Amino acid sequence: MKQVLILFVLLCILFVNSKACSCSAPVDYCKTMQAFEADLVVLGIKTMNIYHGMQVKVLDVLKGNEIRDTLTVWGDNGLLCRVSTYTFGNGNL
Repeated sequence: MKQVLILFVLLCILFVNSKACSCSAPVDYCKTMQAFEADLVVLGIKTMNIYHGMQVKVLDVLKGNEIRDTLTVWGDNGLLCRVSTYTFGNGNL
């Protein structure tokens, strides 16, 4: 009887629909700007990948102050619900 109970519990665990986390983020640029108050917004071009980030050449500063011509933008591999910077191709705005 004890073995049947253990087997039943194991089967229940295997067939339970579970999720580790759920990511909810704004779906477009305008909603992102409404949801988060950014100190700096730039128009830039991705020049290269750096681990879980990317290097961006600054074309124009839309909000805030920035004197550097190149920035490093950190993303994620997907585990922390941030956007992967690999979705942006080199040379993309």
